[in-house]
Amino acid sequence: ALSFLAMAVFNVPFPAILLGAAVLGWVGMRWLPHIFQAAPPSHAAKTDGVVDALIGDHSPIPRHARFSRRRTLLTVATGLGLWSGAMALLWGTLGPAHDLSLMGWFFTKAALLTFGGAYAVLPYVVQGGVEHYEWLSATQMMDGLALGETTPGPLIMVVAFVGFVGGWTKEVLGPDLLLGGGVLAASIVTFFTFL
Repeated sequence: ALSFLAMAVFNVPFPAILLGAAVLGWVGMRWLPHIFQAAPPSHAAKTDGVVDALIGDHSPIPRHARFSRRRTLLTVATGLGLWSGAMALLWGTLGPAHDLSLMGWFFTKAALLTFGGAYAVLPYVVQGGVEHYEWLSATQMMDGLALGETTPGPLIMVVAFVGFVGGWTKEVLGPDLLLGGGVLAASIVTFFTFL
């Protein structure tokens, strides 16, 4: 209720709402753990003893699944390298103000909000794609959300629809290559969302 009030009445941006909820949860777990304590799993009360399983709570962690600082740094460096290389390519060839560059940057930010799931990030995508960048209309966005709800797979795939329609309507490859522009924009949006 407070998040709705903050957005509707005080026009607080959605990322600030998410950040506030994360800070509130962290502070609550730190200083009021008795209030923020997680309930035990429902299956815990039904188990009298240890259940035989190939992989259970007492199984040793396999070698490939153990934490490795080197592997973590390599993974982070690879991800940052792919992201910065793709972003540099877009900015270098098209400029930072081109719609494809803006889509890459916007959906990078959207991807960082997906820890709350698709329903947490989609209001941000709607606000950016419809109101700020005007890549698609509110009606087209509703069509995309309806399409996402009726097709199998995660709802976050709606971002490909947003990219396609945005690439088409903004004629990112020119008026003679609308389909190509839509496919390219959808591909860029998908890359930056799931990288």
